[in-house]
Amino acid sequence: MNVLVEILKYILPALLVLLAVYVPVGYFLRQERWHRTRADAGERKKEWIQISLQASERLMLFLERINPEHLVVRLAGDYSDSLSLQQALLQSIRDEYEHNLVQQLYVSDAAWQAITDARNQVVQLINEAARQTDRQAPSPELAAMILQAWMQVKVDPIAFAIKTVKNDVREMMGAVQGK
Repeated sequence: MNVLVEILKYILPALLVLLAVYVPVGYFLRQERWHRTRADAGERKKEWIQISLQASERLMLFLERINPEHLVVRLAGDYSDSLSLQQALLQSIRDEYEHNLVQQLYVSDAAWQAITDARNQVVQLINEAARQTDRQAPSPELAAMILQAWMQVKVDPIAFAIKTVKNDVREMMGAVQGK
């Protein structure tokens, strides 16, 4: 019995000290893990916002590049006939679109739909102007027809798509500020 009491004299205080250290250290480690998880989530959110902003910038550039006023001016002087110019314009739009296709991951469905609609309307406008122009006509004739048709568009699809992308960015920034 004396041996059991002697062993308990040493073991019981050691267990109490171990328990007294284990509880606060465990609490501290759980708190640290929670803070680290929150910090990591904040960093991921920052990265997502940065990527989304870059995607929005690229899509705005895409919209400006397919705007007939810019597109025709950029390409018209390089081609001698209407058919060549039409093909070059459509190829340029197709290349730009394919280059920016993945950006749809970072914008709202409404913004992507507006961008796609704008692209489709510009393609349709170019094709319609080309139908009204002789294929062998000089390229400036098609360029003039495209620009004239563009000026008659009642609702500018490029401006609408740009506005939609800007609204997306504003909503994203509002969500960030509101946290």
